[in-house]
Amino acid sequence: TNHFDIFFTQKIISNNFYLKLIKKKIFVIEGIFVFPVFKIFSILSLKFSFFKRFILNPFEEDKIFGNMKLDYDDKKIISEIPKKFIDEGESFLKNLGITKSDNIILLYVRDAAYLKEIFPNIDYSYHDYRNSDIENYIHAVNYAIERGYYVFRMGAIVEKQLDIKNKKFIDYSNLYRSDFLDIFLAYRCSFVIGTPAGYDAIPYLSFKKPILTTNGCPALPLIFSPRSNMIYSLKHYHCKIEKRNLTIKEMLERNLVNMNGPDLLKNNITLHENSPEDLKVMVNEFLDQFEGKLDFSKEKIELRNIFNKTVCDYFVNTKDRRFYEENLLNKKNQYRFRSKISINFLKNNSYLIDN
Repeated sequence: TNHFDIFFTQKIISNNFYLKLIKKKIFVIEGIFVFPVFKIFSILSLKFSFFKRFILNPFEEDKIFGNMKLDYDDKKIISEIPKKFIDEGESFLKNLGITKSDNIILLYVRDAAYLKEIFPNIDYSYHDYRNSDIENYIHAVNYAIERGYYVFRMGAIVEKQLDIKNKKFIDYSNLYRSDFLDIFLAYRCSFVIGTPAGYDAIPYLSFKKPILTTNGCPALPLIFSPRSNMIYSLKHYHCKIEKRNLTIKEMLERNLVNMNGPDLLKNNITLHENSPEDLKVMVNEFLDQFEGKLDFSKEKIELRNIFNKTVCDYFVNTKDRRFYEENLLNKKNQYRFRSKISINFLKNNSYLIDN
C-alpha cells in the first residue's frame, strides 16, 4: 500500500520497545518463518522485478525510505513516541539534573563484549576489525563537556568503563540502561558520536539526528552512505610490507575498501584507530557545525573536494562505472556525496589524498 510495506529480516529486533513503535510503520515477521520467506522472495526477485522492492542489497539502505514514500533527508519522524513515554523519559533526565533545554550527546563505541556474551558459542572474531577502544575518546568527551554538553555512554554490554569523573558524563551503559531509555535517548539527544554499528540507525533513521561516525570501516559504505547528516572518518589502512598508511587512491586500487578483517590481514593490511587528537578535532568540527559556527577556509574545503574527486576518478574507470552512475549520480551528472568526510580529520591526515 502507500503507507505500509513488508520487510523481512533474518534477525529478531532485540529492543522490544522499539519493536512496538516500528510495527506502526512496518509489518515485521519474526522467528523461524523469516528465512524461508526471505529466501523465496530472493529467488522470485531474480525473475520478477516486483519482488526486488522487498530485498535490500549493498548501497540500497535508502530503499526502505523509497518504499515508504519517504526520503533519507525527509524531516518526518518515522517512529513517534507517545507523550506519556516522553514525559517518563524527561522525568528520568530530571532526576539526573538534566533539563529540557540541555543538549545531550550519545557516545556509542563498538567493542566485542556484546557478541561474546549473547552468542558465547559462535566465533564472531572476524568482526573485531570494526571495534575501537573507548579510552581513546576521553579527550573528545571532556572537550564536549567543557562546551556544555551532557554525554551518555551507550551500549547494552560493554568491555570497559570510561573513567570520567564529571556530573555531565553519564555512565548509562552500566548504571541505567533499558530498552525504553535506549529509544527515548535516541529521540531526545542532539546527535550521536560513535563508530559504525547497529544502534546509530535508531537516532538517525527514526529521529533524523546528526551523526559523527569515527573509525569507519569498511570504508566504501561510509563514503557512499546516503546519510546526508553524517560526518565521518576512516580507520587508517596500514600496509605492513610498505610500513606506511595507504592513500584513499591506493585503498581503492587494491580493492581494500569493502574487505573484512580477515581478508585485510591476508593482504598485509592492519587497521589503526583514530588518535585521541583526531577524535577531539572532529568533535570540535561537529559541534561548530551543530552550533552554526563552522567557518572553513577555502584551503580546508579543498581537502574534501580532492578526496571526493579521487574517489570519483577511480570509479569512472572501473567495471562498476555503470552501477555507480545509475545509483550515485545526481541530475547534473555529478557524483553525490551525501555523507561528508571530516575536514579536520583530513587536515590531520593529509596522507590520505597524497598523489
